[in-house]
Amino acid sequence: MATLQDFRNERLRKLEELRRLGVNPYPAKADRTNANADIKANFDKLEGKVVSVVGRIKNIRKMGKIGFIVIKDESDSLQLFLSESELGVADYASSEVSFSDVSLLDSGDFVEGTGEVIKTKTGEVSVKLTKLRILTKAIRPMPLAHEEFSDKEQRLRRRYVDLNVNQEVHDRFVRRSNFWQSTRNFLLKEGFLEINVPVLEHTTGGADANPFVTHMDALDQDFYLRISHELPLKRLLGGGYEKVFDIGPRFRNENYSDEHLPEHIAMEWYWAYADWNQGMELTQRMVRFIADNTWGTRKFKLANGQEIDLGDDGTDWPKISFVELLKEKYGLDVHNCTLEEAAIKLEEAGGEVEKAENRSRVLDKLWKLERVKIAGPAFLVDVPDFLQPLAKLNSSDARLSEQFNLLLGGTEACKAYSELNDPVDQLDRFLEQQKMRDNGDEEAMMLDIDFVEMLEYGMPPACGYGHAERLFWILEGVTAREGVIFPQLRMEVDETTKKIYPEVKFDTKSESIDTKPTPMLTGELPESADKHGTYKIYLNDWSILDFEAVVKRVGQEEGQCVVVLDQTAFYPNGGGQACDLGEIIFGNGSTLKLSKVTKDKDGVVYHYGELEGEQPNEGEKARGTIDGERRLLNSRLHCAGHFIDLAVRKLNKDWKPGKGAHYPEMSFVEYVTKDEIEDKEAFAKSIEEELNKIISKGGEVSVEIISSKEVVENKISDYIPQFVLDSYQKVHVVNYPDNFKICCGGTHVQDISDIGKIKITKVKKKDGNIRVSYELG
Repeated sequence: MATLQDFRNERLRKLEELRRLGVNPYPAKADRTNANADIKANFDKLEGKVVSVVGRIKNIRKMGKIGFIVIKDESDSLQLFLSESELGVADYASSEVSFSDVSLLDSGDFVEGTGEVIKTKTGEVSVKLTKLRILTKAIRPMPLAHEEFSDKEQRLRRRYVDLNVNQEVHDRFVRRSNFWQSTRNFLLKEGFLEINVPVLEHTTGGADANPFVTHMDALDQDFYLRISHELPLKRLLGGGYEKVFDIGPRFRNENYSDEHLPEHIAMEWYWAYADWNQGMELTQRMVRFIADNTWGTRKFKLANGQEIDLGDDGTDWPKISFVELLKEKYGLDVHNCTLEEAAIKLEEAGGEVEKAENRSRVLDKLWKLERVKIAGPAFLVDVPDFLQPLAKLNSSDARLSEQFNLLLGGTEACKAYSELNDPVDQLDRFLEQQKMRDNGDEEAMMLDIDFVEMLEYGMPPACGYGHAERLFWILEGVTAREGVIFPQLRMEVDETTKKIYPEVKFDTKSESIDTKPTPMLTGELPESADKHGTYKIYLNDWSILDFEAVVKRVGQEEGQCVVVLDQTAFYPNGGGQACDLGEIIFGNGSTLKLSKVTKDKDGVVYHYGELEGEQPNEGEKARGTIDGERRLLNSRLHCAGHFIDLAVRKLNKDWKPGKGAHYPEMSFVEYVTKDEIEDKEAFAKSIEEELNKIISKGGEVSVEIISSKEVVENKISDYIPQFVLDSYQKVHVVNYPDNFKICCGGTHVQDISDIGKIKITKVKKKDGNIRVSYELG
């Protein structure tokens, strides 16, 4: 039985033969006059006229001196009629092929056909060709529709194939486009202004969700990918706009489900001087408008079997009270019940009560057990204020927020409310949310002080609304992954692909965290990190607290003096470690009081600070003095992170060390692993016990310089990062007691007993990894 590689090799042979004929199988341009559907729809007008059509070949039939090719463009399929008499000669230089060359074409190829519009004897609308050009030679065969390209994993990974062979999937994403265009058209018609707001935020908010974190090199700061459009759009209301919206991606670092994707498209609008009742009326009209223009119906049978009817214009959807529903179903007074009372009801209902649970989360879980039973459409109302920190309180009952959620198919398709614009109230609610975060609820909102300041300048009363493409998935009747064009999947390379491309070196590090490839030392690499850029004395001896140097460069940046020396013992900020501080005294008597020290990608160290006296000249002598207390604090924090690594190993956790941060105000280390920690408090205590055993022994710390080649050959330490081995001929290896070796250019204590007591403050799951936070005793 022929394999994919066999089919591919045959097509490569045909490709080579076309090239030998002088045919370019990949020309830059096609000359189309009509879409395929246009030929069929307007046959009476086009019959006898010469047209040019294009498309992908679906099938080829050749019978003696005639043949038929069925092509398909986005609009429709169309038959091309070929005859030897009309296609006997081809202009190969123009990518044309003759009748005798048709055997070099395959299904999946893209072609252009020029000729007269006719009907065949069987009544099939066709184009009788006088010219046939190849536009793209396909190297892999496209599966035929009747072969049912139905393996879900393959369909999602190769959506471009899925779109070709499954027409219903192709049409789904036409509807998805119409869904968002209808949303946009409705809001523009209602007088809203579309303004795009940032994806990267210093503080993210507007929803209960765990954010993604990224780093911006230009500012050397971490940013969050937005979880909501809300707070920036409300800042626009404070800026004077009255009706604004944005459509775009948002990111929530949560598990996949049939209703959730970590990345998805969402829309939010904000309407100044309107309240939640006006918002509900607008929402009913908007959702009906979208349904009319996307599906042409208001009646839907959903994937879960529920049926819904969006109803006629002018009719209101029913309202369901959060408070009354939980009272009716569970006998709970949501305003006065305790965490313990709510937890008991949740356990009785078969729900899960987690260790770090709070009352708000338990009540929300109880509501969700009931929500799945509600087909809708309906509006959820009477949501308690403690479940919505950004909504205005209800004027008739201050314990409730003026919030409504659109219920469809057992889920919440939207959330909206009268916006809170009291800055004092908003700050109090943010502080309450911050307490929840501090107690382990990573989905609680962050305190956004800039947003509070905006409210202090004044924001008008307003209603805000948001829905994601979940609304599309519900009405389309598909799961989340089926409802997006390219869902995220774990990166994998199958064995067939590896065999087809033997010349490609596939990176499998994402498949196995234990991969340690041999370094490829090529070209003139720097001898070692201390000789790369500025000569860095601290790499060889971090006990040095003063040194002599020469000024190489001097300048001004952001109101500060910036100096580059020919050598330095100041450790620059980097590698998750804070910079050293102190002062530099120059030969002219001036002193630079350091505020920060940084290093660029070329290894050059920059010393920033306030200059007392005249600016020194290049070539002038200088003497640097390091703040000993700051150095010791940095070194203790830094080394503590390494010994947590060692303690974790002694607890038989074969985890790969990830990123870390060792700063006076925040310190943590992370581990790449699929393991889960059931009892995090007990695990934290176990780490502390191991640390006490290690540190109480004491022991001298030293450094040696070893060739990268020797490190690999002798397997000196797997704590030496691969990129370091690939970057230098020699590396610095720090020797701790008990034969614990690590490659690190940071600062270190002289004896590990200097580290003192380490307290593990938190163990948690962060971005799929396990994070261990700590502080010094």
